[in-house]
Amino acid sequence: MELSIFIAKALGLIYLVIGLGTLFNEKYYRNLIDDMAKNDGVIYIGGVIALITGLAIVSYHNRWDGNWTIIITLLGWLALTEGIMTLLIPDVMAKCSYKMMKKNNFGLLQIFTLIIGLVFCYFGFMS
Repeated sequence: MELSIFIAKALGLIYLVIGLGTLFNEKYYRNLIDDMAKNDGVIYIGGVIALITGLAIVSYHNRWDGNWTIIITLLGWLALTEGIMTLLIPDVMAKCSYKMMKKNNFGLLQIFTLIIGLVFCYFGFMS
């Protein structure tokens, strides 16, 4: 459970800070998304980081206990899958990610990021 709490603290702070950042600096983050979608190097590095992060979580935290820790495992599998797909078909993944973040989904992504950040912070720092 110590590993779950550590990961929850780390992911909680990351998601919470990014969520608040997008909330208070929406124009900046929208421009950032535009710039990132046009930069092949950023897409490649993002795929490598997602692959490493997903592999680490899946390797060390592949728990299906039926409690809150399953969220960490699911995010690990999602990151691993995203990393693999981004490195295999970068153009398709970049286009899909860009559409998901750019079209009227930005507000939903902000809410999701804030909620997941709060949930992880709660379990990481309050348990």
